Amino acid sequence: SMDQSVMRTSLIPQMVESLGRNHSRQIDEACFYELGRVFSRGDGAPVQAESVSLGMMGPVGRSLLDKRAPFTDEEMFVWMKGLVEKLFYIPRSMSPILFQRVSTQEARKSAAFTASVARKTMVPLVLASLALLALAGPIVRLLYPGFEASIPALYVLLPGVILFSLFEILSSSILGRGQATAYMVTNLISAAANIALAYTLVPIWGIVGAAAASTIAYSLVSIIALVYFSRTSQISIRDTVIPTGQDWREVSKALKRLVRKETIVESE
Repeated sequence: SMDQSVMRTSLIPQMVESLGRNHSRQIDEACFYELGRVFSRGDGAPVQAESVSLGMMGPVGRSLLDKRAPFTDEEMFVWMKGLVEKLFYIPRSMSPILFQRVSTQEARKSAAFTASVARKTMVPLVLASLALLALAGPIVRLLYPGFEASIPALYVLLPGVILFSLFEILSSSILGRGQATAYMVTNLISAAANIALAYTLVPIWGIVGAAAASTIAYSLVSIIALVYFSRTSQISIRDTVIPTGQDWREVSKALKRLVRKETIVESE
């Protein structure tokens, strides 16, 4: 309503109201989130900031999963892979910008820009991966009982996803330079390797073998793309992959601006 959307100092009251409204309608389990603006006192004018609230009631996820447990290896692998591959949102958010710049810039400048984007992408990717490593076990055990067997496979798949994120960046540059054949060949190699490794490793190690097959295939295609980019651009692999101190500082500043973005609301 209008009175809830203007000059709110917190998102919590409306979240509690939403949960209560659903509970009154005999809905025992619910999970909601809201992204919205809240206001606080400033020097002479209210200060506006973006905020997020999360509300849950009932044993969210637990009872629904318990009703169907035990789960097959295939179900656990699909669920786990979908969780880890959320990290692909990081490089894919940069791909359209990179493709446009590379396709319109001179080759040397576009290569330097690609390497810069690749290094900077590794910063939030590494941070998100470390967070996932630390939190995956507790989150799975708390919210997704029955999926505990997927945790070792998650740890095996994570390095491959990190490397393949680098391929996502480099492939945008390769396509932007009109080298579609190289892109197609690397993807065919990755697919063939994944299939062959899956047939070999899954019968031995099950879900962990499937994760290992994906990681090896992801790593292979990423290394091929990295070597190809390095040779055609004359930029070293180190300068493409390893973030510099300046990269960390620039990404840190950008993340802080994103999280703490505040604007002064003009008084009417």
